[in-house]
Amino acid sequence: MPDGDYTVPFGKASTVRPGSDLTLIAIGSMLKPALEAVKKLAAVGVDVELIDPRTLVPLDEESLVESVRKTGRAVIADEARDCCSAASQIAAILADKAFRDLKAPVKRVTTPNVCMPYAPTAEKRVMPNAESIERTCLSIMSSPA
Repeated sequence: MPDGDYTVPFGKASTVRPGSDLTLIAIGSMLKPALEAVKKLAAVGVDVELIDPRTLVPLDEESLVESVRKTGRAVIADEARDCCSAASQIAAILADKAFRDLKAPVKRVTTPNVCMPYAPTAEKRVMPNAESIERTCLSIMSSPA
């Protein structure tokens, strides 16, 4: 936390970590596991640009599209279900506005479209985590450039 009063720009995404190989967009609580995944990916030579959209309405589409145009690859991590999630909307925006710049399909790391289990151990198995984010990032890095 900075000293004194400060404001967070509303509707402006934050580039948590600059990178050149892949854009990882982490929504809300997915930021912490995304940071873990970024560290693991850096250890194997993958330079990930990590973006925190901060707000979804308004969504800073310009920053997200600009990052994907730079890296050519995008992964979106969202704890919501796969269908009708913010990740789905962002993937559609990227496909519309950065399609020609993509070197690989846009991928989402989300909760599958299943009933959420009550047991914490079962819930943990369906929620996105650092390992599933890392695995998805590595899968699109192997796509031809």
